[in-house]
This record gives sequence, C-alpha cells and structure tokens, in this order.
Amino acid sequence: MSMRLHREPDAPDSACAHSSTSSAALTRPWGNAVLATLLARHALRDGEIIHLAIKPSLWFVLLSSLRFIAATLICTIAVAMIDSRFDEHHSYYWEAAAFVAFGRLTWAALNWMSKLYVLTDQRIIRIEGVFSLNVFDCPLRKVARVDIVRSTRERIFRLGSMHISPLDQSQPPAQWQMVARPNEVQARIVDAIERHRNSTGNMFAAA
Repeated sequence: MSMRLHREPDAPDSACAHSSTSSAALTRPWGNAVLATLLARHALRDGEIIHLAIKPSLWFVLLSSLRFIAATLICTIAVAMIDSRFDEHHSYYWEAAAFVAFGRLTWAALNWMSKLYVLTDQRIIRIEGVFSLNVFDCPLRKVARVDIVRSTRERIFRLGSMHISPLDQSQPPAQWQMVARPNEVQARIVDAIERHRNSTGNMFAAA
C-alpha cells in the first residue's frame, strides 16, 4: 500500500546524501506519526509517494550478535580451564557471560528498532542510528545498481542485504541489511528505478 505525504517543495537533489542529526526527541519504536514527520522533514517532497517502508528481519537481532556471543562463550570456557577455582565460582562466570550476551542482544535490538528502509517514487532512503540519526537518501535517477548480497547466515535464514551503488563513484554505497524476501524487494526497487527513469525521459521528450 502506498502512502502520500505533503510538504513544501525542496530544491532538487544534486547527489546522494548522508546526514546526521540528534534523535533524542524521537520516540521509538517507530510509529506512523513519527515516520510521517521524520520523512517529511528529512526526505520527502510535495506529493512524493512511499512505495515501500520496511525494517530488517527480526533475525537481525540474533544474527548480528552471534559472533560477539560466541566470543563471550569462548572466553568464559577459556577462563574456566585456566582458573582452578572455577568449580567454586562457576555460577558467577556464567552469570557474567549471560549478562554480557544479554547486553549485546539489547544493543542489537535497539539497532533494529532504529533502522528503516524506504522506497519512494523518487528516491531510496535508509534511516538508522541509536543515539544520532543517520539518513542516506539517493534519487532513483542516481542509483547505478542494486545488488543482493548474502552472507552464509543470511542464506540459511533466507535473508539478503540490498547493496545500493550510486552512479557517482565518489559517493559511498549503502545497504538495506538482512531484509526478508530479498528477491522481491530488489525487484520492487529496480521497477521503481525504471519507472522513474522512463517518466523522466518522457518529460524531457515532451519538452
């Protein structure tokens, strides 16, 4: 379902942009009012239509924490093998390991809550940041490629990350991380890019 937001027209974008602002006043998790206000303030032009607004899969919380949790377990086991008093204090070690692992999962959950991926009829946007808000937005006419990148973990859970490459190679690429149904998401992005370029070409031809 598409959603339309209205605001005063902005100056045309000349390139893909990254920006960062304080997010202390924002409410999480994202609500419709916050989404509308945030996008209208940072990205959307008058009449711009949102075709897709998604977040990473919930598996992001676990998968992004696996290496850290595994390292924590390895360290705990190593300490257990070295410390001759481990049998007396084993509960403290495992409680500490569980506390650290829980902290990492909490941080991953906050990261998941802060991420939002948006496709409009004019641009592609990534919003993220726990303590500060980072916004990447690139006009569709300036997107060179959108590729699916899959790690082994993502393949197992049927996820994928969208790698967005701007036409201007001096601009850093961006990613939509660990999205569900990546092939469908990529197809929708590519279709939006083609539609936008066709409509822009028709406008120039008519002129």
